[in-house]
Amino acid sequence: MKRIFAFLIIIPYLTLTIVYANGNTEHSKTKSRLSDRQRYEKYVQTPMSLASCAITAGEVKFKVSVWQDKNANPTSYDCQMKFLRWPSVEYYLPQITLTIGDSMCITMNNDSVYTTNLKTQASTVGNLKTGIQYLEENQFVAFYAYWYNLAGQVSHVNIVKNKDKNLVSTSFEILDADETQYAISGAGQYEISYQENTTKDEVFLQTYTYEPTKRWSEKYGFEKITCQLNDVNLQANPLEWDKLSKQEKYATIVMLKSVVRLYMCNSKNYDNAMETCNLLIEGVKNAQLPQLK
Repeated sequence: MKRIFAFLIIIPYLTLTIVYANGNTEHSKTKSRLSDRQRYEKYVQTPMSLASCAITAGEVKFKVSVWQDKNANPTSYDCQMKFLRWPSVEYYLPQITLTIGDSMCITMNNDSVYTTNLKTQASTVGNLKTGIQYLEENQFVAFYAYWYNLAGQVSHVNIVKNKDKNLVSTSFEILDADETQYAISGAGQYEISYQENTTKDEVFLQTYTYEPTKRWSEKYGFEKITCQLNDVNLQANPLEWDKLSKQEKYATIVMLKSVVRLYMCNSKNYDNAMETCNLLIEGVKNAQLPQLK
């Protein structure tokens, strides 16, 4: 009888211990996710977004290395891109001429995308949706010519600051979403470094490395890609976009991202998307916006 009585006492004790331990585990995971999100927002999302919004036109030279198999040698290209970014030119896509080594030239103009094989001179033409997808999948290009647009649940966020070189190095993971959900960004491991200019209010994206998860690797056709900035020459644009404050630019881009999602999910057609974008740009000029730190 004593053994049975002791056993009956142990069972609820063990149950409560297990529940308490599981609760602690979930609490720790939630706390860790919040900490990761806060570090990502402070050291990656906010400075990168503000810096990207401030860029209007210029020329960028960079090197791209692509690994189709991480255990093999990469294929590398020297790239040169001249751009005038939207919405300075009254179209949704920026104006871009991007030369990728001696292999390919990608041109965006009037919300169309033209891809030319420089060796065979064969060309293809894409529409607005093709252009948006290209920019979302090539965040180094997007940072300078469009906007920084990595989204998703982040994890394992690490930050290293080199004060002597004003360099911030970051690494983080974007977790994979359900395959049925629409995802703005590819899931996987990222390493990004940017350099702050001490004499001007500028941030230059220096390096960008992305290792996609298996699902996104199969979609993109590579296992790893890196971009390394070689030279950048930014130019001011005298058109309407430069008349907005930094806060107004940032707020405009945040709202436009929502329009992009609607358009990419086919709940808005091209004309409706453009009309909404133009209304947002006009409306944000008179908005009372909080000061961003």
